[in-house]
Amino acid sequence: MKQNKIIFVFHSFKGGSGKTILAVNLAYYLSQTQHKKVLLIDGDIGAPSLKNYLTVQNKSQLTWTDLLELDIDSIAPTTILPHINSTKFSNLDVIYSPSPQLGKKFLSSKSTTWWSDAMKVLFKSRDIFLNDLGYDYIIIDNQSGIMFNSINNLVLANITFLVVRPSRYEIESNLDILTNVYQTVKSVSSHLWYKNEYVLWNQIPFHPGLDDVNRDIEIVLETWERELQNYSIKALCKFPFLLNFASDVIKLDEDPIKSSIITDFFQEKIPQICNYIDANDNIEF
Repeated sequence: MKQNKIIFVFHSFKGGSGKTILAVNLAYYLSQTQHKKVLLIDGDIGAPSLKNYLTVQNKSQLTWTDLLELDIDSIAPTTILPHINSTKFSNLDVIYSPSPQLGKKFLSSKSTTWWSDAMKVLFKSRDIFLNDLGYDYIIIDNQSGIMFNSINNLVLANITFLVVRPSRYEIESNLDILTNVYQTVKSVSSHLWYKNEYVLWNQIPFHPGLDDVNRDIEIVLETWERELQNYSIKALCKFPFLLNFASDVIKLDEDPIKSSIITDFFQEKIPQICNYIDANDNIEF
């Protein structure tokens, strides 16, 4: 029987990959097109941006870090609910992280032992999100790079999307994450009913009228995809760099209400990802 209670984590080697934009568009698609109950979490404690892309009225003063600091014995639906914000979209709720200044201070103050205890809080909270509060999907916009926070979220994930931009340095660095860190994470996640990782190419240059250049870029991506196949990792989708969309993202700082990162272009691409996972991973959307 296919499963439909899933935790997705969007991750990247470094900031600026576009993982938050993709996470928001997946959350929108699942909640609005598929009519599933979705919780979107800003787990990028050091550089949170979800509040810039998905605003709410009457935002809770409690954040993701407040939830992580809950005592394990106090975790219950009544203690978790105050951290959750309802968006203007039906079936789509969010939990924000604090400001970057507070987030960086939080990260620097926590010990290895604390993060180990926080993992227990994550697992208990996950069970409440999915079972008691009735969410079908949890989507976490993870912290970039490899830190205790990002590793904890990766351990929690059923499906991880590694968002990669097509530069040699970034591709090689992400390949190291996939072949070393992710394999280690998978080895300690045997308790999960399912776990898999995929690559999403993002911000791929496209030059109108320069077919030779575009073909060369495609050849480079195909070469790296063959390398990924050696580790049983599939690249699911290619998102080109869109100049008009990039300018809209810049405008978000000026007027986040009139500008939106939820676009028809992304909403047309997201089903391709879901359809592949649905067909190959025993997951029903």
